Amino acid sequence: MQIRVFKIPLNDADRTCEEMNKFLRAHRILQSERHFCSDDGGYWTVLAEYMVGDPVADAVPAHRSEHEDVTRNMTEEQKKLYAQFCSIRSRLAKEQNIAHYLVFNNKELAALAMLPPNYG
Repeated sequence: MQIRVFKIPLNDADRTCEEMNKFLRAHRILQSERHFCSDDGGYWTVLAEYMVGDPVADAVPAHRSEHEDVTRNMTEEQKKLYAQFCSIRSRLAKEQNIAHYLVFNNKELAALAMLPPNYG
């Protein structure tokens, strides 16, 4: 993360704003803050936190398969069980404030749903 500060005096705002806008368009901005100061005829101070490079654009594409329908070989009873597991997973993820796939992914839930029932 890098930081850049812009001082935009009210009497020369057009030139400075153009410079700032050019910078903002060329970088991935993480967050920004602005403050008005009345000193020296008034000016805005803008602080921009930005990422050097774009990790998404620079990343090597992952070879992900198409979204797979994990229920395609299930019986109706197994599909109902899978839906119940998904509901439980969502509740657990929400309680822990984490992504649902960190609890179980779809393939894991499908495997559980397709296990034979244990009536022992």
